[in-house]
Amino acid sequence: MLKISIFELFWAVIPEAFIFIFGVYIMTNKPFEYKRIMVSGLAAGIATYLIRLLPLFPGANMFFVILISTALLVAVNKIYIIQAISSFLTLVVVRIATEWLNLFVLFELLHIKLDPNIDPVHKTLLFIPSMILFLLIVVAIYFIKRRRSKKISNVSD
Repeated sequence: MLKISIFELFWAVIPEAFIFIFGVYIMTNKPFEYKRIMVSGLAAGIATYLIRLLPLFPGANMFFVILISTALLVAVNKIYIIQAISSFLTLVVVRIATEWLNLFVLFELLHIKLDPNIDPVHKTLLFIPSMILFLLIVVAIYFIKRRRSKKISNVSD
């Protein structure tokens, strides 16, 4: 069981879910539908919270989060299943890379040791840099795709 606090739900899990949903929209070139994004982002965040309350071994919860988030992308956001799966899994790899980079900085450069009983506020603050980096990568993907689409439309004119 990987229990998280209500503080972490609102300051880490739900914002991360929104970044994932926006990222999938960007990667699939789907126009933003803000009501659908709000519904699926909140639902994915709450589902992640509830899944982490289940007595599952570490790693199994991630499988269920991916499954439910993909189902939300298909059902709520009307994204084709293959696009939803491939985009979401790509973003999961990016997210894992940002977490590893953050852990490297914490452990190797700053020499911060993480206590398993760390308070939720402190833990959330330590991992916000990786979420910000994840957001910056998603925004960079958006601008790269936007620039490419403008170049293509200018060439075809």
